Parts: sequence; structure tokens; C-alpha cells
Amino acid sequence: FGELRLVDSGGVAVACPERGALILAYLCVSGEKTASREKLAMLIWPEREKSVAFKNLRSTLWRMRHLAAESGPLITARETEVTLGEITCDVDGFEALERSEEAFRTGLALWRDGFLASADVPPGRYADWVGEQRRLFTQVMRAALLGGEERFADRSLRRSACMHLLELDPMDTAVRAILER
Repeated sequence: FGELRLVDSGGVAVACPERGALILAYLCVSGEKTASREKLAMLIWPEREKSVAFKNLRSTLWRMRHLAAESGPLITARETEVTLGEITCDVDGFEALERSEEAFRTGLALWRDGFLASADVPPGRYADWVGEQRRLFTQVMRAALLGGEERFADRSLRRSACMHLLELDPMDTAVRAILER
């Protein structure tokens, strides 16, 4: 969410090509921990000829070969596929939005920044995928707000969530009702 960047366990930014970070984001969020080289090449470089897209992918993966976590490499490239290693992503916080007010607060802050908002997203299928993810995260945020309205004591937090959701859909009567209460 917000700025696309890779950070180590200490919070220090790690040098990673932006298109490489887009590959990591896709593998993390899509649920596909492994993807074919062809799929990634066409997803990340759709405007290029296939041979150029494959060359760009090889170059990007080569530049990412040094990226590792304590548990091993962040990405493993084989002849025909690329596999994601152990990595955490801020998107993981969306799984727990309804568990606590603090989790909701954290999720709201992330969601307001926008999924891959500052990234130079490739046109075509990747941009479509990002748009779909933004819609899904909005649905998750809305469901957490509606389901947690009674449990969340912080009125300003609920109000803030309502206002942001109403910016996207001013006619949402369920969210409007929460705001009116």
C-alpha cells in the first residue's frame, strides 16, 4: 500500500528494481507463490515483444538474486518458473481487520494509502489485476466496518472509515447509516 518498497526486518529500504518489486507484490498478493516466467514476462512487460519481455525478466531476476531473508532467498528463479520465498507484506494485515480495533485502525491507514498507489503499474493485465485488488480491499474494509461497528469504540475511527468509503460510493446506504448514528 502506498509506496512500493522492499524493507528488511529492521525497516531499512533494500535496493530492488521496481519491476522486481511488482513481481514480488503480485506473487505475495495473488496467492500464487509460483508463476511461470512467461506469465510474469507478459504481465510486467506487456508492451514489449515476447523475446524482449523475457530478456527484461531475466535481467530483473538477475539483479534480484542477492535479495534474501533469514529463511532464504526472497525469490527463486528456475528455468520455467519463479517462486516466492518467505516474505511478509503489509497486505497480510487485511486478514485480521475484524479481530480488533487496532487491527482495523492499521488496515484503514494502509487502505487509505491505496494499493500500489505510487507504483508505475504496467498497462493491461497487471493494471486490471491492481484495480481488482483495490476493489477487493475496499470490500474487505467495508465488511470489517459493518461487522465491527458495535465493537469499535473509537467514533472518529468509524467516521474516518465511513468518509473514505463514501468518497468511493456516495450512495452506500449501510455506510451512510453508520455515519448518521
